[in-house]
Amino acid sequence: MTPIVSVVVPICNVEKYVGECLESLRKQTLEEMEFICIDDGSTDRSLQVMQRFAERDKRFKIYSGANAGYGAALNKGLDLCTGKYVGILESDDFCDPDFYADLVKIAEEKDCDLVKSDLYRYWNTGKYSLFQNFDDILYDVVFDPQTVLKNHNLFESQSCIWSAIYRRDVLEENNIRCLPTPGASYQDLSFSVKVFMSFKSVYITKRAYIYYRQTETQSIKSLGKPWFAFEEYAEVERHYPMSPQMFAAKYHNYMWNYNRVGIEYKYKFMKIFSEQFRKHLIDNPNIVDEKLFHPWEPAHLKMICSSALMYHDFRIREIYDLEGWNIIPAEKPKTLQKNAPISPFISIIVPCYNVEYYLLSCLESLLNQDDADDVEIICVNDCSTDRTGELLDYTAGRDGRLKVIHQEKNAGVSATRNTGIRSAQGEYILFVDSDDMLETNAISILRSKLKKHDDVNVLNFSASVFPAEKENDWFRDKFKKTGDFIAQTKFKDFFSRKEFNPHIWINLVKRECIEQKDIYFDEEMSLGEDTFWLQRLFENMSNVMIIPEKLYLYRIRENSLMSQLNPDNQINILRKMFVVMAKENKNFLTQPYTIAWSIEFVYGTIAHSPLHIKKFLDLLYEFGYKDTVKLAKHYENIMENDFKTRI
Repeated sequence: MTPIVSVVVPICNVEKYVGECLESLRKQTLEEMEFICIDDGSTDRSLQVMQRFAERDKRFKIYSGANAGYGAALNKGLDLCTGKYVGILESDDFCDPDFYADLVKIAEEKDCDLVKSDLYRYWNTGKYSLFQNFDDILYDVVFDPQTVLKNHNLFESQSCIWSAIYRRDVLEENNIRCLPTPGASYQDLSFSVKVFMSFKSVYITKRAYIYYRQTETQSIKSLGKPWFAFEEYAEVERHYPMSPQMFAAKYHNYMWNYNRVGIEYKYKFMKIFSEQFRKHLIDNPNIVDEKLFHPWEPAHLKMICSSALMYHDFRIREIYDLEGWNIIPAEKPKTLQKNAPISPFISIIVPCYNVEYYLLSCLESLLNQDDADDVEIICVNDCSTDRTGELLDYTAGRDGRLKVIHQEKNAGVSATRNTGIRSAQGEYILFVDSDDMLETNAISILRSKLKKHDDVNVLNFSASVFPAEKENDWFRDKFKKTGDFIAQTKFKDFFSRKEFNPHIWINLVKRECIEQKDIYFDEEMSLGEDTFWLQRLFENMSNVMIIPEKLYLYRIRENSLMSQLNPDNQINILRKMFVVMAKENKNFLTQPYTIAWSIEFVYGTIAHSPLHIKKFLDLLYEFGYKDTVKLAKHYENIMENDFKTRI
């Protein structure tokens, strides 16, 4: 008997369901069929189930081999087909008895190369629901996919390559096969695109025949499965130019994957997502057809292409708002992505207190650094009362470079940073606040800069403020830098050079310099400790490199420590610094640069408070300021017009 239809069934470890699948084939009303069962290295009793069917019905043909993945198994089956038409059936699905007879009848009557049906989503409880896969206008008519693509994006439909029959000669002529990638996910995507690009006559029936089983194993919360989407689209793009329809479908497919993939893989996926779509837009700036997108999606696409990290941060917080702690899997991570470095090059110290809403983005920016296998990340949890500690422990469980220290009592950011310094093993130390992020090329850039000089003690770089609307002229001025190398800093450099502004996290510091100077954070200071620490660091420091690259992302948000600065805090920080500086230089406040720095330090918080302006001026006079000090015109105007006239 020459079969009219050959049905390929790739099978691997589905003994629980494969019997129901094969029984639905045995009961097909179309007699002239062959069922090609490809055993892809099953280790359960799937093969024995197949053999029982082959003994009862000669139409079942069994071929066994080592496990090679769904794509390779399907390709092997396609090579063995002899029928005029080819069908494909998933080994955990099943179909109605008249499925193939009805589709063959349509194909013969309508002279079609491809006949496709709708399907049912089926649950093991016996419940099922109809799934309509196409626009209404495409049903029950013969059409050429190339023609309808202008108005109906077939690439947006789910592949469902098993809900159809295909003319075998058209598959052969166009060499349509699956990618032989490992596993059992996504290999149907490029297959489906090739079919729609190659077949000239297609008919879709609205009746459903296939029962598509919904199981927990269909989750893609693993690294391997979503990665296949990249390979599938690479295969598509090797054969066909990128069109607006394919571009939109690819965007939606990638976004679907990003939304489904486990939290630990989201940024990795988004980074590649961003790189690919940025290239598409460079190659063809007019490829975005907004009719193919939801109204909000072009703005999201722009954000993705501009910065994968910023979009990821936005989405992580959005997902957190919607799902709460469901974003963290209940099970432990399966594998470590990186091992703890034996001799760390850089120790990144991250003080953490009640930052569950922002911490994931911070950690992902650190764990996904380029060229950072020899970096250790020391997160010190300062007795958080939210789930910061759980987030840290989960993340440390999947990446050995991250070390978590849980403080026994809440001690403040200064003590937390000191704990990090004492635990650090790296040649250099970098501080990152737990609600901020590093650009993912930061470590590789810092490493390359250090190679230019033999012995850099401090590498000072720049930062960007986000969200973008929070940036202002003050930040733009403070973070604007030019390249420089200072052999030896002097007392005035900290006060006169804007590069040394009071932000600790834009400095990569050699650990032995911290130890030699014995500089730790003042644990009595809850605010301004970094300004005080930096002044001591830069005093008489040798070999300081300044670079203009913006490597740090500084988040402006409500309820942060920085937002808690007030006039009294600022003045108290200055007093603390003045006390220490007066011991070494009693005349330090006779220097214009020191006065100018002090004015800038407090201006934003005291400018509208006569009481605190008076406290500030009294502090200056107390430590030796004289009205005869000649200031630059800008600061002289502030002192005379903004300060002295208001008290």
